[in-house]
Amino acid sequence: QAVLRRAARTASLNDAGVETRVFDWDELEGLRREADVVLCADCVYSEGAAPLLQKAILHIAKPGASVYVCCKSGRRGVAAFWESMADAMEEVEAKEEGDHVLKVYRSKGRGQLLD
Repeated sequence: QAVLRRAARTASLNDAGVETRVFDWDELEGLRREADVVLCADCVYSEGAAPLLQKAILHIAKPGASVYVCCKSGRRGVAAFWESMADAMEEVEAKEEGDHVLKVYRSKGRGQLLD
């Protein structure tokens, strides 16, 4: 939580309209779908975390939102997470740096009409 406090303070000093939150990925009730940008770093440590994180991201990201995710390569659950995100969102960029991968996604939104 100290990292989130520092991020919020930095945003405040720069007059950025940023809100930081800590929440349980398995308890999403009460969270609204209002995030324009979602940042996740080193959040997947097991196979069980992948679907929970993906569900949380889809729950809070509004249509057209940008989602930035950085994960350590080879960690358990990361491959499953990348697969689940590819099914749910449009991948717009991927970059490898050392043993980490950064992927940027764009939210497709819910309730889109099928062609």
